[in-house]
Amino acid sequence: MSHQTEHQQRSALKWIVDEIEKHHMPYQIAGGLAAIAHGGSRPLNDIDLYMPFSDARWPNFLADLEPYIVWGPETVTEGSWSLTYLKLSYRGQKVEIGDSAGLRLWDLHSSVWIEQIIDYRSSVSRVVFGCTIDVMPLDQLVSYKTLLGRNVDQMDIRELRPTTPSMQEAGR
Repeated sequence: MSHQTEHQQRSALKWIVDEIEKHHMPYQIAGGLAAIAHGGSRPLNDIDLYMPFSDARWPNFLADLEPYIVWGPETVTEGSWSLTYLKLSYRGQKVEIGDSAGLRLWDLHSSVWIEQIIDYRSSVSRVVFGCTIDVMPLDQLVSYKTLLGRNVDQMDIRELRPTTPSMQEAGR
């Protein structure tokens, strides 16, 4: 990871967390940043998080983000997701905020849409890039990434899932 990229990521994360805290909004970090927060090492592409767009504080929060919005919010069904979200760019770093209401993921294994519940109270606190953030719990993150099943998700799962000793090792 280049120093400039890490600097951009740190700056964008601090900025979005400061904005969220200023408006006292609940949120939960997901995706690659959540994987990093739980010990993953894959390079970060963007900062993904969920928030409740129906929260009474959302319109004022959204207004403060306006200069950085490059797309949305729009409701889409694309790839493995069906959700409402928006894309931001903060000093060159991509940030995507999804609405936790109506979030569905496509289960590659059973070929059905699975409704996802983002439980903000279950978030775990982690420090990443010098920022204390609310992160999707590890078991939920692994389930989430298992449903998505993309190569990057499989990489994260391999790093995050605790390895269980084989039967032979366990018998020693």
